[in-house]
Amino acid sequence: MPKKLKTLHKNGCILLVFTNQSGAQDADKRSELLSKLDQVLLGLYPIPLAVFVCSGSGYLRKPSIGVWSEGLSLLGLSDECIDHTASFYVGDAGVRGAWSHVQKVSRSFDTGP
Repeated sequence: MPKKLKTLHKNGCILLVFTNQSGAQDADKRSELLSKLDQVLLGLYPIPLAVFVCSGSGYLRKPSIGVWSEGLSLLGLSDECIDHTASFYVGDAGVRGAWSHVQKVSRSFDTGP
């Protein structure tokens, strides 16, 4: 996957990662999650990407688009500047609800290193 992410970045893509982690509200589980996340991100270095961890419930949790809106705002972007026709979603769950305008790509879109 790092090779594919590097190519996407080189081609001008903004790489955003969204994950629901309701267990992260517990301090011990949060520490474990952050440790695992650090390992993953170190394996992807130096690919620039933004990671948003949704630990609670409500509008920030996927499949709601709240975390998308907040993420763009934190990055100084707006939804209007995103080309949705050239955007895609890779994940373990189907594109649902408010995300249905985004093209879905299989989890296995790049199984290589």
